[in-house]
Amino acid sequence: MERLPPELVLQIVHSSGLDAFDIAKFHLLSTRLRRITRDVEFWRQLCFEDSTSASIQKRRDLQFIAPSLVLEPARVFELQRRARALSSGSGLRALEEAAEASGDKRKRAAITNWDPSYETEKIDWYEEYIARHAPISMSWLEQPRLPQSRNAQDIKGLGLYKTVQQSLIVAPLDDGSVSIWDIGKQDGPNNGKGGRVIAQSEGKTLSSSYQSEHRASSGFQSAPSIAGIVEGVSVDSAQNKAYFAKDNVLHELDLETLQFSSIEHAPLLQPGPLSITHLASAHGQHDPLSGSMCVAGRFPSILTYNRRMFPRLASTIHSGARLASMSSLPHPLLYPRTKLPSDLDGPHTLIACGEYNGKGSLELYPYSILPDSAGPNAPSPSKNRISASRTKLLSVIPHGTRIVFSDSDGGLKWVERDGHSLVRRWNINAYAASVTQPGTFNANPTGGALSYDDSSTNDGGNVAAKLLPIGDMEDSKGEIAVWTGEKIGILGFRPRPRWEWEWKEEKMEEEAEALYSERMRRALKGQADE
Repeated sequence: MERLPPELVLQIVHSSGLDAFDIAKFHLLSTRLRRITRDVEFWRQLCFEDSTSASIQKRRDLQFIAPSLVLEPARVFELQRRARALSSGSGLRALEEAAEASGDKRKRAAITNWDPSYETEKIDWYEEYIARHAPISMSWLEQPRLPQSRNAQDIKGLGLYKTVQQSLIVAPLDDGSVSIWDIGKQDGPNNGKGGRVIAQSEGKTLSSSYQSEHRASSGFQSAPSIAGIVEGVSVDSAQNKAYFAKDNVLHELDLETLQFSSIEHAPLLQPGPLSITHLASAHGQHDPLSGSMCVAGRFPSILTYNRRMFPRLASTIHSGARLASMSSLPHPLLYPRTKLPSDLDGPHTLIACGEYNGKGSLELYPYSILPDSAGPNAPSPSKNRISASRTKLLSVIPHGTRIVFSDSDGGLKWVERDGHSLVRRWNINAYAASVTQPGTFNANPTGGALSYDDSSTNDGGNVAAKLLPIGDMEDSKGEIAVWTGEKIGILGFRPRPRWEWEWKEEKMEEEAEALYSERMRRALKGQADE
């Protein structure tokens, strides 16, 4: 094996019938085998073979086998000619070679048509395969406690603070203070601090009572509180600042001293904004949207502003849906392998999600829909309002070569960049019932695109109100921070959580209550039988 050419080794491994879990074990045998079996094109082919697109193509082929059995005269003549060619060995070999060449050509074309990456992207397809098929686990952060109490506080937002050495989660709490959690490194060892609260601000600056007193002392009229806003936290890691929106007041927090200052903020032109996305230059390329931001919420259009001219409205993009979240993809809304026309050489696609007529709506908008940007070859927006979800979509972000969004049933769904092709699903309430069996990549019973039970409901009560990528959004298997409205978890592609927080007192109380309930049930049942 050590003397064989790499191409022959890959051919042997691929034709051996081994699954991805067994192939990954070759990485432990030798450095050479690890390098060979980590080949990018090899894992790209495996990603395609185990994709929904390949499964659909196989079903179509099987569907049309029966009609093809009714042969036309020309087809009969061709079969007779090939049968005569089989009488000689050379004819047989030529026929086999032609069949293999034709099959390889069709397969290469199918992989190229499916490939969701762009020519300028560098995709690690091994990690991409892990993100598409590996088990999923959720590592919940420690719940902050009220002073001199065991009652947990609800977490009221989500922000990511990145330093040179670590990544931290920043979020406001029920009592108006702000906590900071250490989440460590994704593949690093657990130092005992992972998921733990490492700092918490003093004071109740973000509490409702403080808001009322501040407005009264400043002479401002009381603004109505808007429920359902999830984009109320923003972190500037470069300046070590965090910003928290509360009603019509913007609070600035120094993350080094944990001291607050408040800034009055002018209201937007439309009430009820739920999501704001800033569109900046990507990869150093010229971007006509540089300096722009988009606002969506309880109104039928996406509002676009130029930061230099804010709050004057620049333009609107009609959606018709009640949008809850937006993000951006640093690539144009075109088929990845299609050569871009000169008038569409732009780096952005706006991604939005929400609700339309009671069902989920996933929408992709090209940058060319803005005024003075559209050309004759401009693509139209793509809206998936049929297969996205049966309930409202809450949050959406790019994740590697995929798009991931959450719905009101607690489900997470990964789709290809076309917004329709399913990659995989998972429900944050189903994790407790998920048992990872060793020996397979797709061990999670809800981990794969084809093994998901769509009848699952939100029995646990948790929903992913906001998704936030912890690493680079183009990192294929990067972790995702999930905020449920009450707590925060770190979603990762591994069999077990990185940490688990259990409060012994609460656990004992829950067990005692469960035991008491069971005894009372049996007693009442015994009385009924008598």
